Amino acid sequence: NNTTTVIFTIDKTAPIVTGVEHGKSYNDNRTISFNEGTGILDTTPFTSGSTVTAEGTYSLVVTDDAGNVTTLGFTIDKTAPIVTGVED
Repeated sequence: NNTTTVIFTIDKTAPIVTGVEHGKSYNDNRTISFNEGTGILDTTPFTSGSTVTAEGTYSLVVTDDAGNVTTLGFTIDKTAPIVTGVED
């Protein structure tokens, strides 16, 4: 009468990321959060709720414990365009 009980979870849902959208450009600082997992911004560990302030093009990869992945690419560009050849 031996009994073995196995409890497990099936998780097919990728982490949800807020604060940026894939393929978008922003002209201000972005505070980025995710509901689960660990994040890597380019090659650096990234903590949910942190703010990205530097201009640049970024890749954020968030992976949860089940191996589900959310990948977002975004750009921060705070520099206004310069118009030349036009006089006031």
